[in-house]
Amino acid sequence: MTKTPTNAERLIELARSQPMITAKEVRGAGISTSTLAAVVTSGEIVRVNRGVYRHIDAPWDENLNLSELAALAPQAVIVLLSALNFHQIGTRRFRRRQSAAPGWGAAIPLPLLFIPYEAGFPH
Repeated sequence: MTKTPTNAERLIELARSQPMITAKEVRGAGISTSTLAAVVTSGEIVRVNRGVYRHIDAPWDENLNLSELAALAPQAVIVLLSALNFHQIGTRRFRRRQSAAPGWGAAIPLPLLFIPYEAGFPH
């Protein structure tokens, strides 16, 4: 007889399968936010930002905050110096990340991230 995994086990497996997960993805998988809170409390999953989580053993990456941005604003585009840094073009490394997202004229609450308003994006 095969044991059916608990919601907590399903959540941990979901978190292991990708660098970041969002609360929306967790709810979409049929897992309650109370289960998410319990797994975060247990230490298996870490809250990176509001609504963004990662498995405690997920590999660390120098572009982790770009992954955070992708989870928070999937429509955002990495631009300017951040794009150059990501593709390792040039010799300077910049601490501030830059991206453009439709309808966003303010910073997303990530460290070292600035999102300028781009007139070319539809509102």
